[in-house]
Amino acid sequence: MSGTIDRPGGVTVIAIVNSFAAVLTLLFWGFVFLRMFAVAEPPRAMDTGSMATIFGFMVGDLIWAELVLIVSVIGLWRLRAWGWLAAQMVSS
Repeated sequence: MSGTIDRPGGVTVIAIVNSFAAVLTLLFWGFVFLRMFAVAEPPRAMDTGSMATIFGFMVGDLIWAELVLIVSVIGLWRLRAWGWLAAQMVSS
């Protein structure tokens, strides 16, 4: 026995797709943060309610979706049941 894991191809594809999704989510919200919240004056078209809504979605995505994406990638790569559960949670 060589100690290598015989990971199904579909599981590998899902882990890679979730990896890209995690990176793209971080990049997207990083750019949104820099454009809207890290400047001295927000864009003119954005009122306080709009900015609060966007901030709420950003926090939710970064805390919940990003965390579950990372957990799914690690779990799928290691062929753990909790990785598959996390991948299903991300997909729903």
